[in-house]
Amino acid sequence: LGYNDVNTSEWYMPFIKTAQKLNFQTPILNKSKSNFRPNQAVTRAELYKIFVELANNNTRNDLQFETDYFLTNQPFKDTQIDSNTDWFTPYAGIAQKEFHGTNFARKYYGSFQLNNSNSNFSPNKKITKEEFAEFLYETKKLRLVKYK
Repeated sequence: LGYNDVNTSEWYMPFIKTAQKLNFQTPILNKSKSNFRPNQAVTRAELYKIFVELANNNTRNDLQFETDYFLTNQPFKDTQIDSNTDWFTPYAGIAQKEFHGTNFARKYYGSFQLNNSNSNFSPNKKITKEEFAEFLYETKKLRLVKYK
């Protein structure tokens, strides 16, 4: 598979192979093309990047996200729109658009109304299994993806 830190007998191997078949370019952020980092926690920013990239590269899914790399409005208090715009800001914009007004937003972003004056994206926050499960449930409920 090309990763130095992946044991081919581990439980996660079928998932890594599937991601490769979907042409998902791992690892996240291309920090290292030789390491997958299977035991490292995923941040909120990384989760949204993974989700959007997989959705946009999956030919079996009707979903395509418009990833706006030139946002003109700051999606959250802790995201920037200037010369220091972070790599995750376009994905924060998608989070704001898709989860605005949901109970998921209230629970994980601290506000029902997602905007730049009252809510934080918290890009470096580690994702818990609970948040990940609720994220998957919410994406299905909002019909952002179809799970079989």
